Amino acid sequence: LETLISPPELIVWLLDRKYPCKQLKSLNIVSEVYRGLAAFDYDTFDEVLVLLPHCTPSLTTLRLSFFSGPGTIQWLDKHASRGRVGSPSGPLSALKGITTLKLELSRSWEKEVTGVIPHFVAQFPGLQHLIYPQLPLNLAMEPAKTAFLKEIALTCPGLKTVAIGYTLVNLDTLIS
Repeated sequence: LETLISPPELIVWLLDRKYPCKQLKSLNIVSEVYRGLAAFDYDTFDEVLVLLPHCTPSLTTLRLSFFSGPGTIQWLDKHASRGRVGSPSGPLSALKGITTLKLELSRSWEKEVTGVIPHFVAQFPGLQHLIYPQLPLNLAMEPAKTAFLKEIALTCPGLKTVAIGYTLVNLDTLIS
């Protein structure tokens, strides 16, 4: 098994086995869509993230797909704030092998979360490529998009490229 797309509960079950997925190269953690009115518990994302460094040494690509609204911004901010008050700490900072991060967010609250993204992304020590599949509506105008990309470049000096929608930006050329 090299690629897995699943909700966090199933990933925890798969990784917490006697013989975990050592060859896993790409993982997509998906928040549940069909939970009715109950809010999704993002602490289950943390359960997966804590297991990854020990169970999946080949993992290089991590995709986080957030479909449930309540709690997402708080979860992202919780991890982003760890880097604002010193060096990165927590489960994201232990993911040294992750070189590509793909963030899939619900359009209904992308505006609130774009300010958190640079600090969230900075928690991944080996990250080189960030993929934001859809252009957030609040970044549709070029000045806002450029400011967002510059903040990412300054906050994450090891990051090489950011893809937003269909646009690939080399961060080295952006800040020079």
